[in-house]
Amino acid sequence: GIISLFLVVGYSSYALFTVKKENKEAIRIVTGTLTGTLTSEDSAFQDNKLTVDANTKKEITIKLTNNNSIQAKLNFYYLDNISEKVHINYYKDTPNRPPTKEGVVLEQGASESYHLRIYNLTNSSITVEFRSDGGLANKELAFPNDGKVIEEIKTGIETLLTSYTNTENAIFNNDTKDKMFIYHHERGEQQSRWDDDELTDFRYIGANPNNYVTFNNEDAGWRIIGVFTVEDENGKKEKKIKIIKQDSLGLKVWNSDNNNDWSQSSLMKEINSNEEEKNPLNFTEEAKTMISKIKWPLGSSNTAILTADEFYQAERGIKVYQDRPILWIGEIGLMYPSDYGYATSGGSEKNRQECLATALYNIINMGNNCIDNNWLYKNENQWTILPDFANFNYAFYRDNSGTIGGYAIVTNRAYAYPVLFLDSSLEIFQGNGTKKDPFIFFKS
Repeated sequence: GIISLFLVVGYSSYALFTVKKENKEAIRIVTGTLTGTLTSEDSAFQDNKLTVDANTKKEITIKLTNNNSIQAKLNFYYLDNISEKVHINYYKDTPNRPPTKEGVVLEQGASESYHLRIYNLTNSSITVEFRSDGGLANKELAFPNDGKVIEEIKTGIETLLTSYTNTENAIFNNDTKDKMFIYHHERGEQQSRWDDDELTDFRYIGANPNNYVTFNNEDAGWRIIGVFTVEDENGKKEKKIKIIKQDSLGLKVWNSDNNNDWSQSSLMKEINSNEEEKNPLNFTEEAKTMISKIKWPLGSSNTAILTADEFYQAERGIKVYQDRPILWIGEIGLMYPSDYGYATSGGSEKNRQECLATALYNIINMGNNCIDNNWLYKNENQWTILPDFANFNYAFYRDNSGTIGGYAIVTNRAYAYPVLFLDSSLEIFQGNGTKKDPFIFFKS
């Protein structure tokens, strides 16, 4: 089949832009009797052709001039979706101002510019080529995005909060299970200057929500924990999407130096870029640009007999062992005990509120209701990022029974699952979060 995106007037000759993949026509832009000039500052644009590498995005500008002796009316058309792996997005002036349904009227000699974004989600490069051809006119009007008018280009966060978040106080059931739930928090000691709305998180919960993400070319290889307000290294507060890798890095020592300072730990150095290992998680160049460097709170506790809410407060508190830092500025971390605690939906015998009211050390006493209905549970010991403040070499972990089983000596081995925050400007251009159709993000 053919994906075609047409800009048409009712005349018989036209200029044509074509995207080709594996010698097959994929995308077409038609300008009627208008002349079209392609402009791009991208070095990949040569000889009226633009190469779009595998799993990347390119943007070009088409300036259209009416060389006719009469007015010309222009409209974009979208026909035959050949591939879910190639996307076209277009706008005028700014990403939030796409062309209108009525199209555009160009007087003789007038010009209009459109910006085209080409998203290549395939595993091979495609080529955008400018050429001339003839014979197309008067097509039925339609618009991109599977025939729907693009009213606004939203960030991934805006999309998640508007289309994939439940209303306040939603009850977990079949209608709500695949959207995020809202959690309001008391102000932690490290959040003294935060506004009330910045203390609200949005989290996926339950046994298996639709929170899968293709990131770093890993198909459905990551999952969204939720959307959180965090501070960057300069103290700017912003909502960001927090994701966790589906597969562990294997059994890891938290810190081979036998102290619980995460900012200096061997595991932190192993999963973050540093002088010894430039790209330890084999991130693509595109993936690297999507990761945010933020302030990770490192407040701690000396007990695991805490609820998810109490762990949240401890994590954002100021109690630490001696001179340990209360925060760490970096890119790749681990989950918090509170992340695990909040992810349960509860079950038929013990509901979510009962699970949240139970200390994570005692959660096993709730039967299978809280643990089996928590997508972050895995039948193995798993490190968290949280150190203990009463001992110099202990850190908290979630054990294979599903409880936050106190703390372990940091030279012990447990499974490590990298966690990171995505850049807030990313957009979602494919997927609904299911494992078969995971969210795919692109950087604006």
